[in-house]
Amino acid sequence: MIGSEQLRVSSEANVLDSGAPPRAATITASDSPIQLIAWAIAASTYHRIFLGEGVMIAINLSILLHRGVGSAELVAGTIVSVLTLGLMYAFNDAYDAESDRHNPKKDQRQVSVYVDHRRTIYRVLLVAKILTVVLAWMLLGRTSATATATVMAVNFVYSTALKGVPIIDVAWCGAWGAAFAAVVMASPDLMILAGLMTAVCHLFQALGDRSSDAQNRITTTAVFSSNASAAVLFVLCAMVAVMLRGPLGSVLALSAFTPLALYFLLRNTHVGWMLTKVYYGMVWLLVLAA
Repeated sequence: MIGSEQLRVSSEANVLDSGAPPRAATITASDSPIQLIAWAIAASTYHRIFLGEGVMIAINLSILLHRGVGSAELVAGTIVSVLTLGLMYAFNDAYDAESDRHNPKKDQRQVSVYVDHRRTIYRVLLVAKILTVVLAWMLLGRTSATATATVMAVNFVYSTALKGVPIIDVAWCGAWGAAFAAVVMASPDLMILAGLMTAVCHLFQALGDRSSDAQNRITTTAVFSSNASAAVLFVLCAMVAVMLRGPLGSVLALSAFTPLALYFLLRNTHVGWMLTKVYYGMVWLLVLAA
């Protein structure tokens, strides 16, 4: 259980330098298990957004705006997207809690909550996922509900079975990105593009976690081989170029190899990851405009 000392979670000035997640609230050992679990689940999303993740929410919001939906569907789609992403983050953290004891990027107070209340958290997350699928059905229809259930299933398989399978781990995360875009009923082309961009960003993120994953004997593509990582990145960039050729033309489509250039030019993979997302943000808006 969490120790008797007060567990404080508050923003610190050196958090960016250390790479550790921010501390979003204050919890104490006297808090009830429900309070601790609620804090841990919410912190999973907060920490990731602080570190630069959560872009898929913006992607889904842009898809809704591009489709020109009414305000009710815009709000409903955003709510379902946020809930879906937050629950997947929480499940990932809960499942990885034991190995995250050795990950300096993780808030060890949160990790302790996940370890100490794992069974209860799994039950809470299962109920919450079912309710989110039902909510998607009620607010957005059967297609969205099916996509919501699919993306949760893809996330579950990745966390429990495929995270340590080289090459497939990256491809599977691409499928996750495509399924997530389908929650707001994106067109097939936008789904594929979102999936490819997700796969590239995941590879950069895995490169940043290479040392901790290797220590925990998780053989991601990044851990498996630098050459394999470069090869996978090349293939993904080429596939993005093919997708961009239609809406943006052959010249701009060649910019799809920007992430590959960043991979070789930058030693800091986190900077490469962030610059890749900035590039993809601009490309995504250009595609929607086209």
